[in-house]
Amino acid sequence: KEITMAKLKFDRKVLGLVFKGDARVVSGALEALAEDWNDFEPIATALETEGKATVDGFEVTKEMLTWTKQTKKVHEVKFTPSVIEPSFGIGRILYSLL
Repeated sequence: KEITMAKLKFDRKVLGLVFKGDARVVSGALEALAEDWNDFEPIATALETEGKATVDGFEVTKEMLTWTKQTKKVHEVKFTPSVIEPSFGIGRILYSLL
């Protein structure tokens, strides 16, 4: 399976000057959006046309980051099941004693 994603490169100096302590929050939010191109594309087009975009309440400008569109091949998809059944529990111990 192939996925299209955005590869981001941040200008940490500009991010640090503008957002100070929130720079890590902003970069984390952008990284999360960049994992899927469909989520990041509206931000990329806004940065290209207007020069700025709003992400999680923070205004990001075009000078703060650069990006490239990449296609990545995924060999396995990890997920956490909604129900986790323990294989060794107190109920099994009591059942074996009876």
